[in-house]
Amino acid sequence: MARCRPAEATSEQPGLYAGAAVDGDGTTFWSPRAAEAQRTVDVGRTVRVSKISVEWSDVRPASHRLLASVDGTRWREVTSGVSARFRTGGRAGGGSS
Repeated sequence: MARCRPAEATSEQPGLYAGAAVDGDGTTFWSPRAAEAQRTVDVGRTVRVSKISVEWSDVRPASHRLLASVDGTRWREVTSGVSARFRTGGRAGGGSS
């Protein structure tokens, strides 16, 4: 659903840009430069999401939050936590963080 969709980030390591997380290439990924960063992916339309999978690199964040929006302005939390891997179901519209 998010593959090759527009992606933005508040912080990026050189060469590890936000779009790499959704480019369909398993060898590329996004990595933020800052300790706290956000990545947004616009899936282009409102969609029902039954599962979200996140794969962290060797350096996992201290915490995470996944937000969803149908308009790119108002966001609601879908899941959050301090653990490494998570899977969840829900409804998402515009992006993720």
